[in-house]
Amino acid sequence: MAPLEAPAERSKVARSRPGKARSGLPGHALGRACTAALVAAVSATAAACDLPLALPRWTTAWTLTVVADTLGTGRFLPEGITEEDGVFVVDTVQVTNQVRIGDVCELCTCFAGPVPPLSLTPFEWPIPLPPGLTGASLTAGRVRLTLHNELGFDLLDNGRGGRGWLAIEIVDALSARVVDSLRYEGQLPPGDSVALTFDLAGLELHRAMVARVLGYTPGSSCAVRLDAASGIRADVRLEGVRARAVRVVVVDAAFALDPRSVALPDELTRRLRADEARGILEVEIQNTVGTALDLILSVAGRADSLFTGGAALYTPIPVPAGSPATPGRVHKRYVLDLDALHGAERIHVSARSRVVGDRRVRIGGGEGVIYRGLLHAELSLP
Repeated sequence: MAPLEAPAERSKVARSRPGKARSGLPGHALGRACTAALVAAVSATAAACDLPLALPRWTTAWTLTVVADTLGTGRFLPEGITEEDGVFVVDTVQVTNQVRIGDVCELCTCFAGPVPPLSLTPFEWPIPLPPGLTGASLTAGRVRLTLHNELGFDLLDNGRGGRGWLAIEIVDALSARVVDSLRYEGQLPPGDSVALTFDLAGLELHRAMVARVLGYTPGSSCAVRLDAASGIRADVRLEGVRARAVRVVVVDAAFALDPRSVALPDELTRRLRADEARGILEVEIQNTVGTALDLILSVAGRADSLFTGGAALYTPIPVPAGSPATPGRVHKRYVLDLDALHGAERIHVSARSRVVGDRRVRIGGGEGVIYRGLLHAELSLP
């Protein structure tokens, strides 16, 4: 009985076909050749398809508007001034001034007898303006001066033919120019008053504009007892003012960006942290108010973290002065500390302000500050 053949060899013999030429290579050499060809084919396929050696990472990008605010002209107008259809309206303002005998002549307070004729020393009372308003280019307006006689005799008529007069002038104290004047020659008995009105339309009103009063009294025909309270009281009233432009004193808080917040998408709330994302705040500011500013901008995940060490951003921003024709502009991008925002459901933004230029600015309409802030966030997802 013939010995049994090895299985590998039997397999080779069984696959042979009668009449077919067989390879001259030994069986083990043929196996090595097939293996090499297979490896080469797989390598070539891998190179052609550029197969990755690690799992891919996809990036999801978000852009959220966190600030879109315009501080209009009205924000910079002091109380008592409003803008209506391009015209500035100034509230009525009145001040009361007094000239007392005791203030100008201590010895006169013990005077008892007929008052002799005398010239009235000129007195000046400022035309009142609302606080924060330093000037205005008027299209309409008037000042009313009311003089109250609190002396014990008629200033302008002594009852015996002696007559006096009062002259009231509106004076620009800066240039010493008399803008307008009126003369009164009627009667002014004790306890009575006289009111005179001046038209201010077309004037450049400012804080150096005054109402000046001077005159002459014929004295009294009988004995008069004067005391420290005796004198003249003046009410100066500015009313009906309309202006095409005003000059005001702006305050720091007028430029501040009031705190606001924006809800974050759930995906950002879960993954907005330094190891899985990055965040950029893009800031644009346009200033058309004629003064320069220093801003402090803050971004936080909690309102009580603004302007603290727990904020995601806390940075100064200088803003140049501008005008409606040539705005002062700022465009910056800031990297946020995302660990300070992790888990936050809202993003909070605010800006404090300080005026570093001239606080006295001219407002003609259209002035303001525009704030824009965009949050750019990218999440890396495995």
